[in-house]
Amino acid sequence: MPLLGPADLEERQKKLKELLASQWSIQSREELLGTLDKLQSGEDGHRNAYWDIRKRLLVGKMENYLTIIKEEASENNDGERAFIVATHLGPLHRGVLPITAWDFGRYISLCRGGVEAGWLSEQEAWDRIIPAARLLQASYGSWTDFASDYLLGRNFWNPQAARDNETIRYTVTLLKAPPKGLWSTIDWNEPLGNGQILRDSLAATLLDHYEDPDPNSVSLDHLPHENPLYMLLRTSVDAK
Repeated sequence: MPLLGPADLEERQKKLKELLASQWSIQSREELLGTLDKLQSGEDGHRNAYWDIRKRLLVGKMENYLTIIKEEASENNDGERAFIVATHLGPLHRGVLPITAWDFGRYISLCRGGVEAGWLSEQEAWDRIIPAARLLQASYGSWTDFASDYLLGRNFWNPQAARDNETIRYTVTLLKAPPKGLWSTIDWNEPLGNGQILRDSLAATLLDHYEDPDPNSVSLDHLPHENPLYMLLRTSVDAK
């Protein structure tokens, strides 16, 4: 591949800045750093929205999933997202929020973009990338686990981009395929040093003393008030 000349590099940087502006509303170093901080805190990204839907589904119980999905569709135009969450419910692992791979994968990508845009030095980028990589390494057991959660996050981000999502899924398959796939040549547990691990501030807040609701308990939120079962349960609850 021929080396890019100054004019080519300038054009590439221009297109990258246009992309950052259109997709992230980032037009300066300060806005880039602010977005990175918001991804870490959960103010930006998609972990928080995914969590809210997940929690609503778990509280509502399996028998009410369809009702909750319809409510999400009518109230927030999030029916497709709610369906994605409902079909990927499972226990939490390692104290990690769902789609952490997606949010912090994009965090790392933004660091790289910041260098190419001229807003971060390479050292500044590495000082953020390595702690984020340590977080991801501690959060998942393999490249496959990381990729599954990343792809889930991408699908949640834009459920209507099915073709693009399948393209990314195929790319992941190539990355994992030996002997030439890049991921197949790098051990997931490759030592990353003993330095700082980036703190997922949102996970620290949401998961502090958190336990998923008992799947065998009963939800009263979606039973019609005239339903005899509702009346019986409501009387029992109110009597306590």
